[in-house]
Amino acid sequence: MELRELIAGVGLSVQQAQAALEDAALRQYLDYFLPSEEKGAAVVPRVPRTVLLSHPGGQGEGPLEVPLVALCNHNAMRLEQVRVRLNVTPSAEDGQALKVSPAPAEENGNTIELLFQCGSPSEGIARINDRAAQSI
Repeated sequence: MELRELIAGVGLSVQQAQAALEDAALRQYLDYFLPSEEKGAAVVPRVPRTVLLSHPGGQGEGPLEVPLVALCNHNAMRLEQVRVRLNVTPSAEDGQALKVSPAPAEENGNTIELLFQCGSPSEGIARINDRAAQSI
């Protein structure tokens, strides 16, 4: 197998794992706005809650509607770094791409270490949260 194919395959797997984490976090986040199905029955979306707050100066209490999304933890789990170590035996022919073969861990092969880092999280959810917080 060519080294670039191996690196591309591992990189694709890391991207797919990150996408699965993001999808799960987005589904959980959207549950605050959209109806979902739970055990076969439709669930009503989570609605704003009313909180009683004391007015400054001891002038009693007043209601404040707070969107639940502003109260929840909406930080998604993400892969910050993924370190992959592979024990391989390299081989190359003149003018050809570098090829690698898996080597058993107990053999004295060459170790390749790949380090993947994720980019910044989605800006869209941050904007929704800011707008919800401004409405308070």
